[in-house]
Amino acid sequence: MKHWLIILVVSIVLGIFGLYVLNPYGTATWDPRARIVGYTTYHIPSTSMSPTLMKGDYIMVQTTVYAFKPPATGDIIVFRFPRNKEVSFVKRVAGVAGEKVAIQDGKLFVNGKLIQEPYLANQPLVEPFSRTMEEITVPPGQLFVLGDNRDHANDSRFWGFLPVEETVGKVVYIWAADDRKRIGSVH
Repeated sequence: MKHWLIILVVSIVLGIFGLYVLNPYGTATWDPRARIVGYTTYHIPSTSMSPTLMKGDYIMVQTTVYAFKPPATGDIIVFRFPRNKEVSFVKRVAGVAGEKVAIQDGKLFVNGKLIQEPYLANQPLVEPFSRTMEEITVPPGQLFVLGDNRDHANDSRFWGFLPVEETVGKVVYIWAADDRKRIGSVH
């Protein structure tokens, strides 16, 4: 093998290792795909995000999107569960730092403004915790997240705020699903 080729291969390997260690996208996962390539995949194990994400869906998560800006209200994110960082959750951001979040008659309000949630249209919200929540203000460096399937979601209503630094990335695509018509971009 030529000397220049060895130098090239070693340089590439060291460069990739350096990207992994530096974690330029600031993702909260050790997954090398997320830290080097900027994308990773997950399998949805529950119904907490139905009907947006269904149990059994395979999703693509972009980890580069929050490298220079924090998640925004309405984003669907993957994050490390604050009570067990070995577990990843997926939820929708309902409020970011400084925003006031409340639920009245099953409707989400952010800063006093009604948030349109078409994914809740066919869901009868029967649980009291899905129908009413006193207004809270999201502290600095935190997020308030909710599952789209409000009656069956373990979210910020139960375990509190999510530190922004636990965010892995934004859900951008369903790449495999039982119903092939659902494959595509996620909103």
